[in-house]
Amino acid sequence: RLLMLGGMSFVILLMLWYPLPLLRFDTGAQSYHALGYEALLAQNYEEARELFRETIAIDPEYAWAYGNLALATVVEADGYEESLALVQKRILLRSDDLSNYKLLVFLRSLKDVSVEARREKVVAYINNDESYQYDADFNEAERYRTKGDMEKAESLFRRSLARQSDVPGTKMALAGLLKK
Repeated sequence: RLLMLGGMSFVILLMLWYPLPLLRFDTGAQSYHALGYEALLAQNYEEARELFRETIAIDPEYAWAYGNLALATVVEADGYEESLALVQKRILLRSDDLSNYKLLVFLRSLKDVSVEARREKVVAYINNDESYQYDADFNEAERYRTKGDMEKAESLFRRSLARQSDVPGTKMALAGLLKK
């Protein structure tokens, strides 16, 4: 009985200490992606790349992981070409997401830029680009939409808009969903 209580206490302590992947996300891919995004924000590019690659290994159609992996890759001396290929893969998965093209234009602007300047520009891009903030509700809505659960997708799109009402991609996605 004490062992069971001790195990339960450990789980509760773990959830309190590290709630992000345990409470907010359904899949391992989403958890790895969220952790990778946090590493990207902290400018820990090597860890971010590892976590985004793990995300893609779990779910090869997780479009946002390709874009974030591109940002974590372009900061390396030999990462420019690979970053373009990653964004092109993201575009193939989500051609309807206009932020893909903005990201592609941004990455192309880094072609002849030093690695140090690339890092500075990537940090500025992430910190200044409102459309690039990670939104778990939007991503979950997209997953439900893809699976055919339109009611759940609509609910999550609306919840996303309640928090960030000025995101055109979410408005377009909800409008497209309601049009059907």
